[in-house]
Amino acid sequence: MANTLFLNSSRISREIAYTIFATVFVGVFALVNILVGFNLYLYIFCLIFASFFILRKPEVGLYTIIICTFIFERFFTLQPLVTDEHIYKIYPLDILTIMAVSSFVFYVIRRPDVRLKISPVGVAILLFVVLCAVAAIYGVATGGEFSVAFSTFKNFGLYAIFFFITINVIRSRQQLERLIKVFVFTGVVLFFFVFFGAIRGYGLWTEFTPLSTAGARLLAPTHAFYLSISLLLLFNLFAYKKNYFGNLTVLVIFIQLLGVLGSLSRHLWVSLAVGIVLSFILLPKLNKKSLLRILATQFLLLIIVLSVYTWFSFIVYEQAPTIITDFSRVTVDRLQSFTEYFEDKSATFRLFAWQEAWESFAASPLIGTGFGHKLTFDYYGYPTRIEVRDLHNDIVGIGVQMGVLGLVSFFLVNILIIRNSYRTWRQKRKNEQSYLPPFLLGLFACYVMFLINANFGVYFDLNLLVIFFWVVVGALVVINKIDDQVERPKRIL
Repeated sequence: MANTLFLNSSRISREIAYTIFATVFVGVFALVNILVGFNLYLYIFCLIFASFFILRKPEVGLYTIIICTFIFERFFTLQPLVTDEHIYKIYPLDILTIMAVSSFVFYVIRRPDVRLKISPVGVAILLFVVLCAVAAIYGVATGGEFSVAFSTFKNFGLYAIFFFITINVIRSRQQLERLIKVFVFTGVVLFFFVFFGAIRGYGLWTEFTPLSTAGARLLAPTHAFYLSISLLLLFNLFAYKKNYFGNLTVLVIFIQLLGVLGSLSRHLWVSLAVGIVLSFILLPKLNKKSLLRILATQFLLLIIVLSVYTWFSFIVYEQAPTIITDFSRVTVDRLQSFTEYFEDKSATFRLFAWQEAWESFAASPLIGTGFGHKLTFDYYGYPTRIEVRDLHNDIVGIGVQMGVLGLVSFFLVNILIIRNSYRTWRQKRKNEQSYLPPFLLGLFACYVMFLINANFGVYFDLNLLVIFFWVVVGALVVINKIDDQVERPKRIL
């Protein structure tokens, strides 16, 4: 009982209670900042109180960061500190990360029996981070812009701290399940953005990611990416008959799928589909039926909803609903762009940029150009200049900026992750009483989804995306060390 609090007659863990309090304070600042503007005093006040709860429990910092990033995305992760005369690019995300690390340090001091974990995967990650630092120094020394080089190093390297935070603060089965529930339940909070976009006709904050084809996104791709994480976890949980939402699980998944579809993000459609197929392949035979059943239910539900809505619109307005006809047309255009790649301005722009990137790589294949440089190329007669980190393919970006050495270290990290995950899967699936396999499969599907997305965007070079790669990888490593024989916790959260 010492570690539980009672709120609204529901028993929840002290960690979740502290997370709620910390999230409320950060949320107040974020909402005021969005609606009114930056207020330094409110910034300080809210982050101090949020930090107070994080310092009480190390994992509170991790949960709070996940929730606030899911909901407020760049208004939490990219909001600089503004004074009367200066702008400092230290973000609320960075401050809460420092607090989470500090909280763990204090925890270790109080508990001498707790040791810092690194793991073989962590050693490979540290090597990659060191090479990122070398690339930043080399890039600046060869004429790269310091601010861009440091920003790239921060995103590619420093945010790997979330891997080490995860493997050190998530140490038990109970904590792992809390982490999964934070992802899943926060995904439900994003329903606000799904409904908002559907009602207004275009999503909130979609202006940051304009379409290369006609139409309007009903949900920002960032929020769609977060929903995809929640979806892959929910699909695998459902396949193992672990329904956090009970009979509402089907509806929850349906709304999330509509959100991802409404984002009009082609790479997310592909990566989510790959994640689902991969889960199906790895699932035991009995669990495959559960996954197929939920997928068939989602398709049937989509047909029913569209049919009823169209029928109602014909009766009332004597015409097909505009939102469906317009969205269907745009969706078809986005799907056709897969086969008409060279007619898509965004796609052709990337091809020109990647061609120039290859030439830069060929000029310095071993160590690359370093961070902070730009590429210049001709785009149908227009001289174009972009930062190397904006190639919209992070794998290519690593090769160009860090050379073969950087690529090898990056591949080493991922080879170890895949090997570790496979060995854990073989070990856990032998235990029929284990409830860890759905977590393992869901997290691994999220990991694969992220790697696929990284080939079509700046997922490793945007903090509101890359932190989830490191958290997911950390959780995959943690699962291997968790004992399945411990009695299952009875707390709700």
